[in-house]
Amino acid sequence: IRYTGYLPEFDIDAFAHLTAGDRGDIPVQNGSYDFTFAEIRKQFGKIVDAGAIPITLGGDHSIAYPTISELAKRHPKKVGVLHFDAHLDNFSAFGGDPYSRCSPFYCLYNDPNMDPTKIVHIGIRGPRNHQEERNNARKYGAAVIPAMEIKREGWEASIQKALEIASQGTAVLYVTICAACLDASCMPQGPQDMGGLTSFELLMMVHECGKAGASALDFVEIYPENGTLQTASHVGCWMALYFLNGVAEHRVNHG
Repeated sequence: IRYTGYLPEFDIDAFAHLTAGDRGDIPVQNGSYDFTFAEIRKQFGKIVDAGAIPITLGGDHSIAYPTISELAKRHPKKVGVLHFDAHLDNFSAFGGDPYSRCSPFYCLYNDPNMDPTKIVHIGIRGPRNHQEERNNARKYGAAVIPAMEIKREGWEASIQKALEIASQGTAVLYVTICAACLDASCMPQGPQDMGGLTSFELLMMVHECGKAGASALDFVEIYPENGTLQTASHVGCWMALYFLNGVAEHRVNHG
């Protein structure tokens, strides 16, 4: 499959304005947060310090803690986060594990360099959200835009609301996407969470984040192939391209 930077929807070629490269895989050690998170921080930090825009593909949502936290070291209290997901992922601990994929945003709520009121959870829905998670979002002042609101108000109004919250008083924007934000019909490899975003809605919102000048993107929970034409991998690639196209448009418009 040949991927290019040109999207006819927006009539701009991202790679006419951006240069991209593959930094390669980050070493991980199953069962060792110390090793894996340290490697993520080291390699992610190098990309940020080089003035590049990191796009991270793969891993579970636990990786959002070290990446966002590392960015926040360089911009204390000035990082806005747009979190696309079906689930809030802000348990204080899950199964006794404070660094699980269900807990990265609780870690960020309590990170000394983060302002949790600049975190926006987008697309949240369904019975797999525990009341503790909703209580934690309220306690720390994080914003929540449920999937139902997006369906009622439309994706354009919803992403503008999210960007206004995350951009207020911040210097950089980080976009983190869990594949579960998509409806099960658009992500058959993942958990069967109904009532979610269409791929079109997510692509358009991610493009708007790029247009707003976002500085980093991750797409996590890219599920292994199980006979569904590698949908998760393809979606991750499309999200990266629509994000980069938005970034290119931002540079054209703002220099």
